[in-house]
Parts: sequence; C-alpha cells; structure tokens
Amino acid sequence: MHSEDNWQFYPTPLSLATKAWKKFKNNTITKVLEPSAGNGALLESEYRGLRYRMDNVDVVEIDMSKHPLLREKGFNVIGLDFMKFEGGSYYSHIIMNPPFAQGAQHVLRAWEILFDGEIVAILNKETITNPHTKERRMLVDLIERHGEVEFMTEAFMSEDTLRKTNVEIAMVYLRKQSLFMEDLAGDILEGLRSEQEQDHGLGYEQENQLALKNSTIENLVIAFKAATIANRQQVFAMARAAYYRNILGSTMERMHSNFSTEETTIKWVTQTINEMYLDLKNRAWANVLRSSDVLSKLSSSAQKTVEKEFENIKKLEFSKANIYGFLLGILEKQGDIQNEMILNCFESITRYHSQNTVYYLGWLSNNKHRTAGMRIKMSRIVLPYFRIGFSGQLEWEAMQKLRDYDKTFELLNGQVVGPVEQGKPLVEGGLEDVFQNQIDALRSGERVSSKYFDVRYYPGRATMHLFPTDKKLIERFNIRVGRLKAWLPEFGSGNDEFMAHYEDAEKFDKEIQTELKNRKDQWRFGNVTYYLDSKDEHDRKRANDYITGAVSVVLERRGYNIHNMLTENKPLQLTA
Repeated sequence: MHSEDNWQFYPTPLSLATKAWKKFKNNTITKVLEPSAGNGALLESEYRGLRYRMDNVDVVEIDMSKHPLLREKGFNVIGLDFMKFEGGSYYSHIIMNPPFAQGAQHVLRAWEILFDGEIVAILNKETITNPHTKERRMLVDLIERHGEVEFMTEAFMSEDTLRKTNVEIAMVYLRKQSLFMEDLAGDILEGLRSEQEQDHGLGYEQENQLALKNSTIENLVIAFKAATIANRQQVFAMARAAYYRNILGSTMERMHSNFSTEETTIKWVTQTINEMYLDLKNRAWANVLRSSDVLSKLSSSAQKTVEKEFENIKKLEFSKANIYGFLLGILEKQGDIQNEMILNCFESITRYHSQNTVYYLGWLSNNKHRTAGMRIKMSRIVLPYFRIGFSGQLEWEAMQKLRDYDKTFELLNGQVVGPVEQGKPLVEGGLEDVFQNQIDALRSGERVSSKYFDVRYYPGRATMHLFPTDKKLIERFNIRVGRLKAWLPEFGSGNDEFMAHYEDAEKFDKEIQTELKNRKDQWRFGNVTYYLDSKDEHDRKRANDYITGAVSVVLERRGYNIHNMLTENKPLQLTA
C-alpha cells in the first residue's frame, strides 16, 4: 500500500486552501504550524503568501519521504507525529487538513498545545454531525464555546484537486484566548496573602536532578523538558513583574520618555518563549551531535556533511523518537559517508602533487570520449603543506588532515575507530601518533614507521613523504576509488587486457610522463590532475583529453588494442 493510503493523504486543492486561510480573523501572524503537512499544498495558497514569510512556517509530517520536498519549498520540518508533539505554545496560527479518521483528535491536540491563537481545520463533515465518540463530543462543545463551523460539498472535486473524493467537509475555526493577562495579579497576590506571616527563607529546592538511571538520550530529553518548563515560568514571572512595575508607574527619569509596557503583552510572551525554546533546541541537538560515537569515526569533511544535514535536523522537536531517527539516519547513510571519506582522501593525495598519480584508461571510455583513470603510487606519496607551528607541533589543519588519513585507512583495513580521550591520537601508531610523539626524530630527517606507512619529513619545505608498507591496503584503496569513479567495473566484468594495463600502470608511468612532456604545448596550466576535478567543464575536458591522449599513445606503442580492451565483456578479477 502506498504511503498516501497509509496516512490518508488527500492534498488540499488551492481553492480550498485559500478559503481556509481567509477564515483567520487575526492577520498579525507570529508563527504558523501545519501539523499534517503532506506535500505542503495547504500552505501554498496565494492568500497566505501575501501575509507572511515561508520561514515563519513550521510543519509536522509523519511520512518522512515528504520531508525533502517540504524543506525544498522553504518550510521548517520540526516533527513526525503531531499527536506526540509538545512545543506549541508560541504559535499564533495553526492550520490543518488532518487525516479524516483522526480529525477530532488532531484538533483537540492543537487546542491543548496552543497558548494563544487561532486554529483552522478541514475535517470530514461526519466528525461534527455524528459525534458518537468522546473526542468528537469534546470538539463539538469546543466549537460551540470558542468558534464556528462551515459545511462544504464537493470541496475535493475541483479541477485543482490532486486526489479527488466526494466527501463532504467541515471547516472549523477556533479562537483560543489565554487567561494569562487576567491571571497576572491573582495568583501572586493570593500567595502573598496566605504567606505574609511566614518566613521560608529562600525556599529553594533543587528539582529535576537527573538520577542517570536512564540512557543518555532519555536524560537529555528530561533535561530539555525541564529547561523548557523553567524558561516558560521565567517568562511568566518577567511579565508579572512588569505588570506590577506598571502599577507603580514610571520613575522620574523616565516619565518624559517613551515608556514601553511590552512585557505584559501576549505577543511578547509568545515570542520570548519561542526564542528561548529555539535556543534550547539548538543546544540540545548540538549535544547529541557532539556526544555521538558515530561522528568520531568520520573524517572532517564527512563530519561537515553531517553538520550540514544537522541544520535541518535541529529544527525538529527534541524528542526520543527524533533523536533515534537522526542517529539511525546517520547509520543508514554510513556507506555513502564512508565512500565520501575515501574519495576526499584520494583527492587530498592526488590533487596537489602530480608525482603521486599514475594514469590508466577508465572503463567507461569509448573511441569518442575516453576517461582518465587514476591510482596512487605504491612506492611513494608526496604531501605538501604540513607546516610546524610556534608550539613545535604541526599546525592544527595539518594534524586534522593526518587524522582523516588515519580514519580512512583504518576503515579500509576493517578496523573500528572509537572515541578517545582529548589530546590523544585517534589511531595508535597512526600518522597523527607519529607526529605527536616522534616529531623530533622526524624534524631531524629520520625515517619513522607508522601503522601503514614509513614517514620522512622535510620541515624546510613543509613536505611529508609516505612510503606504503601495506601494498594490499593501497591496492584496496585504489580499487574502491576506481569503482566509485566508474574507472573500474563495479561488479567485476571486463577483460584480461584491460586488467593488465590497469596493473601495469605504474610501470608505464615514466613513459606516459615523457609523452605528456612532449605534448606540453597542449597544456600549460600546472598540475593537470588538479583540473580533472575542476568545476569548469571546459577545463575538465581539456585535462582529460590531454591525459588520455598520452596514455593511449603509450598503450598502442606497447601493443594494446584499446578498442577491444574497453569493449569486450569477460570476467575481471579484482582481488583487493
């Protein structure tokens, strides 16, 4: 069954959406919530577009497949299941077209979480005219006391309706007015009268101490809820204090100035609660990101990818379900993230030093357009830009690059990288470890062994030379890159001649480099490898043609039939 059927998905036609927006009586919109957004159809009314910005709209949608589209349209996706949603106190308007079978429950939930504002809901007519359940009877009573209802026929049969249905609908309008203004004085005065003869000192008792009996995630959610409640109480207290200040009047210094009493308005209360709530969510989600063991396994570039997605994640309500969903999403994408780590490491090694690369013809080549495949050398890798700072250690960015290399090659070797104590190397015996603990030996020119490489450092040139000690690991790295780049067949189909030229690429390197020099009039732009990944398509094609032309000449000189090598389909064994 399609998700549309699972969630009773009936997108709101534009004509009906416009009617729904016109139901609102207060056009001063602070923040809008759509609790069952679907594909965002209800929010796309032209009437709506004239009155507020897209970024003032928060949406909840239980079907996660619709979240990318909603974000693309500019809406803030903040949750999945509205019936478990709690953060509604700062919305001024809630507009909804909930699943018809759960219409009454959704409207009652909206009324419960709303602090002060308006609700417009599109419901099945039967929800109102046949109140046979407790929830429906409660909704009918709510409408009688706080709103109105309009019945409509064929609302989902207009030309602009995506999924047509003959159902009759009820458009419900509710206005909730907070009693906060009336309560500003009462509660405090009653408390003062009953306690005026008593002396309780500070009366302070620390509440919500986390017993740490639950998981870290559960404790974070508890702390978040406690902080949310405390913030709300603080805002109410500030508003009450302002109320009494206003009774006393202004000071002499301010009598002739524009004295504001904004702190006692509903708008100020809701906006302040909203600002504090968003700050708490940002802090709480950042805590999850920092404490996640998953991130310790990622390179710095892969972490940036997760952090970019985090900009959308932190808009979600801070709940156990959303936290687990976020972490599960990272795990589900782990394969893609690891591939990105490997490609970034390959680019870091090959992009800035031409001597690290040998070339071959990529598998997707043909006679009209050949592609330049690349692999890093087994013998030596030259890495520039590793400067030693004033502390006597490598600069921070250079050390971070070494950590990324360590993580990538640990991954390729099947090792698990876990969190370590701050200041300690991530991989014991890795490149970071060597430069932290044997920097003096390296600076004096000694050749030092690390887990996967012998290392020699040239401080005057800020250059590091790596000599691979595990040839199979480097070959595994090259094959992974080749498959990800489509330079090698992904599932092992090819032919012996193609495999032979791939394996002999390093043997042909000097001859290919000579051929490239003979063609120097065709290329005068420095490191040609750099331009193979250029964002400029013209530069990318020129670099590719320059390399593949030289490789083709050498291969044909060596007796290879390039056409047969790249078109025959026979089993190809890649052992790494």
